[in-house]
Amino acid sequence: MTKSDRTTNLSIGLPVYNGEDFVAEAIASLLAQTRGDFELIISDNHSTDRTWDIVSDYAKRDARIRAVRQSENIGPAANFAFVMNEARHSAFMWAAADDVWHPRWVETLLPLVLERPCLAYGQLVTIGSNGAAWPHPADRRPFSFTGGRLARRLRFFLMPSLLGRANPIYGIFRREMFKPSVWKTFESVPHASDVLALYEILKDHEIVCGGAVYLYKRRADGSGVNPQPAESTVRKRRRRFKRTQLTDFMARSTRLERALLVALYPLAALGTIAAKLQYFWVVATAKPDKDQKAMDQTG
Repeated sequence: MTKSDRTTNLSIGLPVYNGEDFVAEAIASLLAQTRGDFELIISDNHSTDRTWDIVSDYAKRDARIRAVRQSENIGPAANFAFVMNEARHSAFMWAAADDVWHPRWVETLLPLVLERPCLAYGQLVTIGSNGAAWPHPADRRPFSFTGGRLARRLRFFLMPSLLGRANPIYGIFRREMFKPSVWKTFESVPHASDVLALYEILKDHEIVCGGAVYLYKRRADGSGVNPQPAESTVRKRRRRFKRTQLTDFMARSTRLERALLVALYPLAALGTIAAKLQYFWVVATAKPDKDQKAMDQTG
């Protein structure tokens, strides 16, 4: 931490398990932020590879890091909860152990959260295991859900999951925004709990796009556009409602919202189909340059 960073305003929680391939790059990316007034809490979920050696080495070299090694694997949800519960500051951000951040991510987004309670997020860029850009329909989309409660929640519902609506969970927000109802959803829902947790947050707060600062989301298989295996017709029918999570959204909505969700469901289904077509077009036409790095490290 530089001498000018006299106060700390942000806690970053990085839960990790067997992340030796990318965790060093993730940590270095966070420590290189142009605004450095934060603490970095790393919880190693009893990894069986070299993760703890890498994490502890960084912790020895930078006083902003607090590193903990769990005595046993407590599961991913509990590890996410652990790093938040250890946070000392109201403003908080989760960091995935295989991602990379634009150097001005904190500088750009943190002031928005300190000014008023909101969830501030930038934009997404998909990368492969070697850091090269890998085109995806969600890339560089503004994740902005502002305005009145009803309008922002309906817009969120209508955005297809394939276009990345779960990603703002990795934005910066105030910890008190994670109310008991949000935590219950985040910890107990087996499918896309991050999406539903964001929908809960949108009851009281906006999701604000901070502009062209990027979360470089890693696809460790080197391809962010691998299609899902083919499903049988019966299985597709059973999953039809799950694709838009209609019943999950309705369970967390007011009576008026439920009526509107049902009315808008055909539009949501069409949006999902359109997103899939766009997704497969990207698969068919993408020609990633293995040597072209996606990350803008110019600051």
